[in-house]
Order: sequence, then structure tokens, then C-alpha cells
Amino acid sequence: MKKFLTLLATVLVLFAALSCSASAYDVEAEQREACGADELEQSLPEEAYEAFGSLTLSDAAHPESQLEKLWMFLTGSSQDMLVSAVRNAALLLVIVFLTALCAAVTENSVCGAVTQMAGAVAVAALSAEHVSSCVSVGCEALWSLSDFSKILLPSMCAAASASGAFTAASAKYAATALFFDGLLSVEIKILLPMLYAYAALMIGGHTLENDTLLSVASLIKRIFKFFLITVATVFTFYLSVTGILTGTADETAAKAAKTAVSTTLPVVGSIVSDAASTVLSGAAMLRNGIGILGLLGVLAVCAVPYLTLGVHYLLYKLAAGIACTFTDKRIGNLIGGFGDLYAFLLGMTGVASFILFLSIVSSMKAVNLG
Repeated sequence: MKKFLTLLATVLVLFAALSCSASAYDVEAEQREACGADELEQSLPEEAYEAFGSLTLSDAAHPESQLEKLWMFLTGSSQDMLVSAVRNAALLLVIVFLTALCAAVTENSVCGAVTQMAGAVAVAALSAEHVSSCVSVGCEALWSLSDFSKILLPSMCAAASASGAFTAASAKYAATALFFDGLLSVEIKILLPMLYAYAALMIGGHTLENDTLLSVASLIKRIFKFFLITVATVFTFYLSVTGILTGTADETAAKAAKTAVSTTLPVVGSIVSDAASTVLSGAAMLRNGIGILGLLGVLAVCAVPYLTLGVHYLLYKLAAGIACTFTDKRIGNLIGGFGDLYAFLLGMTGVASFILFLSIVSSMKAVNLG
């Protein structure tokens, strides 16, 4: 009887070894299909195709070369934007210098006040067009992130679950989907109208020198900051706590399952346990590949908006500092207020991409139970 059991175990080992190599490709293909890897590759944002061309999971194994492509795309596509931003800042300074010159040669205080008001109106008119175009850039980035997240997050959740992080994957997917959809709804339906209201109040307050309008604009500015910082902080805290609790639970459950299999089946149990570990390791590699692909997609969507809004913000703040030196401070403060508008748009886009980035990295760093 003992010889028979030994022979049976040997046959099972040989069968497992032969069938493992024969079915490895099938297992990998089934994992890709279950995780929606092919659908994710076909659903990458348009910006990703423009930056990387055709991007697949195999390309994600070499992210350095993809980042070089992204840099080349960014430098090539941002030249017109940089020229436009610099030209706009130069025109602002021309208005500032002309206003200061007219105010200096005008002895009448009434004429001087009219000149300063005319300068503020000219600054507002020139800046409004650029702000409107940048709002479109930010909104397009938000919608692209929203569409991409609907494919990326389920795929990432499925891959993380297949790698053994069952509880963690579900909790992080639910949290990210909830926070992200809620954030986009608030930003589009509430924050964006508040942004236009802030611009109107700021223009009216600085042009008419009305402290009440400026106080309301300052209140809107504080609400913006508080909301965006709170969302980012709460989401980070939730992921941190969830990662600790669910990671421990998944690891404990996996160890218990391996021990139970090995104890129940003394010989074959270790073979089954090793085979399961191999499958989990393959799923973990797939999870990391999907994660890198997702990070590259998010980067491609946000790179141009980040650069556009960041450059406009810096140039407007620089122009505001120069304006406060040469002319009436209300014109300099008005230019600085438009700079704050670009900062708000950058914050709206940044917090949305931050949630996706943090969720992807957190899922990739989930405990590997293989």
C-alpha cells in the first residue's frame, strides 16, 4: 500500500509538471481576459496614443522608454502654448506700463482714476479669453480621466483580486470610484461655476475698488482650498488605513488556506500550494503591468494641462509682482487674482489625477500572496 501511494504521488508530480508548462499560456491568456487587459489597451485615452503610439502591457515593462516618449511629446506640443503664454504676459506688462505712464503725466486725479480703471478693464478683457481656453483644457482632462477610470479601475481591481488581495482590491476600488465620481460631480457642477463667480467678483472688486466684492471673492478662494485639500487628505487617510487592515486580513487568509491544503494533503497538498503560488505570482505581474499602463495613461492626459496651467500661473504671478511695482496695486492684484484662477484649475485637475495615481500605486503595492 505504501509503495502504491508513493507511485501515485510520483505520477501526480510528473503530470503536474508536464501540464503546467503546457497550460501556462492558457492561464496567462485567461488572466488577461478576466482582468480586461485587452479592453484596457484599446481604451487608452487619445492623449496616450498621441504621446506613446500603440501602448500595450509588454511596453509597460519598460516605463523609462515610454517616459522619454512622453517628454518628447510634451516638448513638441507645448511650444505654441509657451509662445502664447509669454505673449499674453508681455501684453499685460505693456498695459501696465502704459497705464503707469498715463497716470504719471496726468495731473488731474479724476483722469488718473479713470486711467487706472481703464487699465484694469483692459487687463480683465485680455485675461478672460486665456482663462476661458484654459478652463476648456482642464475640463477636457477631467472628462478624459473619468472615461479612462471606468475601464482602468475595474481592471486593476480584478488583477489585484486575482493576485490574492481580495479584500483590499474591493475596498480600494469602491473608495476610489466613490471619491472620484463624487469629486468630478462637485468640480463640474459646483466648483466650476464658483470659479466664474470668483472671476466676476475679483474683476468688479478691483476695478471698482469695492471691498465687499473682494471679501466674497476671498471667501470663495478659501472654500476652494479647503475642499481640495480635504478631499486629498481624507482619501489618503482612508487608503492608508484600508491598506493596513485589508492587507493583514488577506495575508492571514492566504496563509491559513496554504496551511490547510498542505495539512490535508501531505504530498499533493504542497504541489497544489506551489501551483497556486505560481498562478498568484503571474496575476501579481499582470496587476503591476496594468498599474504601470494606467499610470502612463493618466500622465499622458495630465501632462499638457499641468504644463499649460502651471506656466500661466507662474507668468501671471510674475506679471502681478512687476505691476504692483510700477502702477496702482489694484491692477497688480487683479493680475494676481487671475493667476489664482489658474492655480484653482491646476488644483482641480491635480486632485483628480492624484486620486487615480494614489489608488493605482496602492493597488500595485498590495501584499503579494504568491
